[in-house]
Amino acid sequence: MDGDDGNPNDGICLKMTVPCESLFIGDGLTGITVELRYTPFGTPLYAGLVWTDGEGAVSFEAWDGRGMLIGTLGPFSGMGFTDSTVQNTTGEDRFFGAFFPYGISRIRVFNTQGSTEIDHIQYGN
Repeated sequence: MDGDDGNPNDGICLKMTVPCESLFIGDGLTGITVELRYTPFGTPLYAGLVWTDGEGAVSFEAWDGRGMLIGTLGPFSGMGFTDSTVQNTTGEDRFFGAFFPYGISRIRVFNTQGSTEIDHIQYGN
């Protein structure tokens, strides 16, 4: 999702003083889980992330404030969803997000082959 400066392949984010970095894990089936902590404003009601790379079918999950699974999106796959490369391409980047009025404690994205890479974690009330 590096494209806020008009160039989707330069690794530069306009609102940051350091290069854009993504979170990468080598095991796509394990995927990446983001734990959202309770704050003075409560548990976040909205949470999302951008899946930037991986192979196979991709799924997204979200849990409520009590740790119960809210739901799963996917699996998604096929031509046009993944581009079979992890070399600075953005055509397959996808935003996954959830809203739950009683709070979201955790989100997870995973895919069935290769590794998983995400960017732009977002959450709030």
